[in-house]
Amino acid sequence: MIDPSRPSTGRRPSFFGRRVFYGWWIVAGTAVLGTLSGGAYIHGFTAFVLPLTEEFDVGRGTISLVFSLASIGEAIWGPILGMLIDRHGARRLMVVGVTLMGLAFVLGSMAQSMLVFFLIFVPLVSIGMSMGMFAPPAASVGNWFVRRRGLAMAIAMTGFGLGGLLVPLVRYLIDAYDWRFAAAAIGVTIWIVGYPIAALMRHRPEQYGMFPDGASAPPAMGPSPRTPVVGEIDFTVREALSTRAFWLLGAWFGFRMVIVASLGVHFIPIIEDAGYSAATGATLLSFFAIVTLPARLFFGYLADRLPKTLLAAGLSSLIAVAIVVLATADSLWQLYLFVAIYAVAWGGSGASMIMAIRGEYFGRRNFATIAGLGSIMIVPGTVLGPTFTGFSYDRTGSYDLAFYTFIVAALLSVVMMLLVRRPVLTQPRR
Repeated sequence: MIDPSRPSTGRRPSFFGRRVFYGWWIVAGTAVLGTLSGGAYIHGFTAFVLPLTEEFDVGRGTISLVFSLASIGEAIWGPILGMLIDRHGARRLMVVGVTLMGLAFVLGSMAQSMLVFFLIFVPLVSIGMSMGMFAPPAASVGNWFVRRRGLAMAIAMTGFGLGGLLVPLVRYLIDAYDWRFAAAAIGVTIWIVGYPIAALMRHRPEQYGMFPDGASAPPAMGPSPRTPVVGEIDFTVREALSTRAFWLLGAWFGFRMVIVASLGVHFIPIIEDAGYSAATGATLLSFFAIVTLPARLFFGYLADRLPKTLLAAGLSSLIAVAIVVLATADSLWQLYLFVAIYAVAWGGSGASMIMAIRGEYFGRRNFATIAGLGSIMIVPGTVLGPTFTGFSYDRTGSYDLAFYTFIVAALLSVVMMLLVRRPVLTQPRR
């Protein structure tokens, strides 16, 4: 592998005698980082919910609020972070983010009260997750691919699903030692894995004598390889904000996050309330991770060939079906059926899909800034979904009300996506 920091004529790095476009190394690094993020936090946090409620003598609603507030960092810092990425690239920002994310778990493991845990965990994860684990590497992937952006994003985001495979390990560390040891181990692992991946990141291929997709010339294409146009489309931030598509995409993802964030916190507690062990919940999350991989790759492949909005709407409707199965499940095989349906829908229509649509609609030049501004719209769902789910359980002793809410949110997300239309830029820029 060559160092792309040195300008070249577009020659690709070699790997075992085969030339590999450097963008694929960025995709691989993003996938590995996503796997760690998924196992440590996105899916792994659910393994900490009941131990934390017992340690600090609080309800599930309180723990849900911690997760919710910690998870909205991308929305809070997104606009500023997006501008910084577009101007300076991902690498330096990721070093800071990885440092803070690791500190969140290491220092959080030392907290002796719920208040101290809250004051440590929420701000550090809020900044660290958005700055180190998601937005910068995702923006890098978006910059290095145009024609194959759907597939590249899908591969890059497989890690967030595969992280579910690590949940049994997290649960084992909690059972064998305690939640404090598990949290500290996660923090150190984030540093060990995160810093080398940050060093791998590069901003735009043109800065290193290359072009997107490993092509020999700048992109001159439309939304898919079968619909060419002259010039690459690039919206300014103001132009993007003036389109209906920008707001509808944000609303779609926001309604979706009501469900995704809630299940991210309450998955294992839901399984335990159904009469099964935490270990069974962790095993179901591993099954979830296995199913998401082919689902994300398959729909990423389709996204480069079929209308992305129709794919996203169809997959969002599957989420509603999955929740109906979960709400009515009274046996283990039905829980596996729920996980299978939900994993396909989650894997196929996740962050990779909205990133690919934004890149297709608004271009690469202001990709990170536009994505950062769009992330503001996930705040209500990310905060209210898990928190409402936790407090409704504390009050009623059941997740039934939350399940009804999830179904409504899923159906609303379908409507939002079906209303999306491609914005038109009257004067495409080169």
